[in-house]
Formats: sequence, structure tokens, C-alpha cells
Amino acid sequence: MTRALQIDLLLAPVIDYRSGDVASGYSVYFYAAGTTTAKNVWTEKEKTNAYTSRTLGSNGTVQVYGDGVYKIVIKDTEAATVYTWDNVKCQANTFTVQSKANTYTATADDDMILVDTTAGDVTINIATVTDFTHPLLIKRTAGANNVIINPYLTQPVDGEPTLTLTANDDSAMLYPDVVGEAWYLANILAGIYPLTAGDMLYASAPTSLAKLAAGTANFKMFMNAAGGAPEWASGVKVGALSPARDLSAASGDVSYTGVGFKPSLIFFFGGVHTTQGTMSAGFSNGTAHEGVFLYLDTTLKTGVNSAAAINIHTSAADAQTAIVKSFDADGFTLTWTKASSPTGTTIINYIALR
Repeated sequence: MTRALQIDLLLAPVIDYRSGDVASGYSVYFYAAGTTTAKNVWTEKEKTNAYTSRTLGSNGTVQVYGDGVYKIVIKDTEAATVYTWDNVKCQANTFTVQSKANTYTATADDDMILVDTTAGDVTINIATVTDFTHPLLIKRTAGANNVIINPYLTQPVDGEPTLTLTANDDSAMLYPDVVGEAWYLANILAGIYPLTAGDMLYASAPTSLAKLAAGTANFKMFMNAAGGAPEWASGVKVGALSPARDLSAASGDVSYTGVGFKPSLIFFFGGVHTTQGTMSAGFSNGTAHEGVFLYLDTTLKTGVNSAAAINIHTSAADAQTAIVKSFDADGFTLTWTKASSPTGTTIINYIALR
């Protein structure tokens, strides 16, 4: 189905205002509105035979179909201009829905194109924007591949040469700028509907929206590891250093995994539960390291260390201390420092915050 509509102005006899005679044999020229650029009309609604000019019959009429906005110029048999009618809109109020699964070129006869990408990526080319007087909607309905929207020549979509729909229910409503020869994107909705209470929208690309489904109760929103989308998570991990730290081990770095995210702050609690009992508590944000400790060496001794988050002392001289060297994708790395000759095994628990 086309949007072509009969041009009613030319169905009534055209009268030459100068003489009052019927304009028999006069020529009618069709242009894009406000220009001298020839624009097609047709002798049938199906747009089979295109013309840019027609001759009025003996009764001063001609039957043609137009699609769009025209400037119509009527000239007499001596080529003198008799009438100029500008901004004549001629377009049927009919809307078409096309279903496509292969490469297709959208024309001014298209309103909505539903695309099935089951067999692979599908390219929807668009005829020149100057042919359009109405928006064009393109939607991906099925499949797991992309819909590539490819405008005519260098006519951009919001400044981009192409536009890609990557998820089912993605849709792009394109509005034509005939003067600027460009398309403007009104919306692109990536798998957003249906929405439920608590769902949130975010920009998944410069011209694309996506939905973050409502999260588990009391979860918090974080940016994902790739830094490209939000996600819900508890943001808390309670664990223990594994393996447990042998106090006789040499100084060095040890990585600990299994946290499930990259921390931003960790609290440490632990000690050595022997007759030489010792305890340590502290925290680190990767830059600042603070800790307090106590140990039994004849009498109870306590201390504060503003340079380490873990402080395990078995005596005044014998100790293992640690700072957070780095926060990693799934945990953290500690730099252990051994002083003198501590012995035993320390159990350190932690609370990691995202």
C-alpha cells in the first residue's frame, strides 16, 4: 500500500483567470515545495508510472496522484506561468506495517518496519530523507542478531552514519529533516517493556536506553566491572584470609580472591590464639591504613599503627604487619612485612565493602 493520494485541485476544471477560459492543453509542473526541484506524481495510486509534468485535458483537468508536499506550477500553451500553488500537501492518512527478515530499503511509503533477525544481521537501508514527510519506526522483534539502520549516502542519524538495534523490542523512531538532509532519533528503547515497579532506565549507548530490572530487597546499585552499566548487589563480603598467614613466612605480596567484586574499603579482625595470644583490628581504603593491636608478653600490651591495617605481634619485636597494596577485580593484594622472628599462624577475618 502506498501513501499516494489523488490531487483534488486538478480534478476540477482549471480556469485561466485572465480570459475566463478553460485551461485546455495547459502544462502542469510538479516540484518539491519551495523549490524548483522536480518531484514525481503518478497516474495511479500504486505509483507505477511516474511523471514530473502533465497536460490538462480539454476540460481543464488531469488525474494524478501525489505523495508529499508540492509546488504546482501551471503554464499556458505559450509557456507563460498562470498559477503557482506552493506547499500543497498530498498524502493519504494510511499507515503501513512491513515485516522483514532480509535486507530492505525503506521508502516514503513505509511507516513501521518489524525486523526478524533469526537468520542473521539485517540491514534496513533508507531512501533519501528528502522523500519523507513523516516519521519512520523500525523495531527488532525476534532473533539474536543486529538490525543495522543505514541511511542514504551521508545523511546521518543524530550525527552518526548508522544506527544499530541490538536487542528484541529495540525500536528507533526517526524524524526526517528534509532541509538539513538528516534524521533525528526520537527514541530507542532496548528491551524496556514491560516495566515493573522498581525498574530503572539508563543510557546503554549515546542513543540507546536500557532497563535495569528491580533488584533484590536491600541491595544497592553499583557500576559494573566494565564501567558501562549499573547493577544491583549487596556490596558486602564477609570472609577470612585463605590461606591463613604463617607468621614465620617471609615478607612479600599475597593476593586473596573470592570476594566477588573490587572492594573500596576493608576491615580486618583477627589474631593468634595461643599462650602468646595476640589480636589485631584495622581497616584500609587502599591509601590510608590504620590499625590497633594487643598482645600478651608477661603483661598485656596495646598499640596503634597508622601505617598498617593488620598488626600481629607476638612480642614487642616479633610481628607481621600488612597493608592493602591493591584492590583487585575479585579481591585484594596485601603486602606483608615480617619483623624479627614471629611464630604461629594467624586467623584474619575481613569485611569487604564495594
